[in-house]
Amino acid sequence: MDRRAGKMEKIFVSLIVFSFGIFFATAGNSGGLDKCRDEGCDHKLYYDLAQDVHIGADIIIYPKILNLKSNRKKIISGIKLHEKYDPHDIDGDSLELSIQFCSGCKVIYPDCGFPSHGRYISIFPRLELIDDIGTLDLNFPTKLELRIIGELKDGTPFEGMDIIWVIK
Repeated sequence: MDRRAGKMEKIFVSLIVFSFGIFFATAGNSGGLDKCRDEGCDHKLYYDLAQDVHIGADIIIYPKILNLKSNRKKIISGIKLHEKYDPHDIDGDSLELSIQFCSGCKVIYPDCGFPSHGRYISIFPRLELIDDIGTLDLNFPTKLELRIIGELKDGTPFEGMDIIWVIK
């Protein structure tokens, strides 16, 4: 029983330290996180958590089946943030659509966007996505993970993913 209690205590302490790090990083004081680097602390472990803190977003992308031969012009996405965030707070100029795990693919920016019914609706040009897909070596039909990243007007980053099917 003592071994189990000790293990639980270590887990509890780790969670507290990790939670404090996230709170500290999101409080807007990332300079304190780099203090050890600036002062030359040797053999110390430090985390730059400010870069890894993103708000999760539920993303829905239409069409769910993308026909590469289609002559439609738009990809539509719906972005829903968690309850305490308002879609009116999304900075539409910060939105980017990309193919997950495709480092050579370009980022696609929306043509327009607007809040509607608890979501932020953004419209992306379809031909740019089709051009990126054409550079990949894929067997069709295939599933494709698309990612949207962006920021709120206060600079808080968010991201979300959706999976669509691609056919030729």
